[in-house]
Amino acid sequence: MSERKQNLGKATELARRCASFAEGTCHEWKEDTHAEGADWGGTNEMRELYFSLQVLRHSSEVVLQRARFLKE
Repeated sequence: MSERKQNLGKATELARRCASFAEGTCHEWKEDTHAEGADWGGTNEMRELYFSLQVLRHSSEVVLQRARFLKE
């Protein structure tokens, strides 16, 4: 297998893991804050981390979409 294909495979796997981690973590945090009655408006650090994870999830999805085109 060529190095290019190996790197594409590694990038795809990393993107899958990142998307899964980000989605799961954001879901957990949402549930936790709703259960605790916490307000996202008062916790700037958590809100920034949450939105950073959302960006990671979306970026990972873009990588996965592009990787599908490269495999063809």
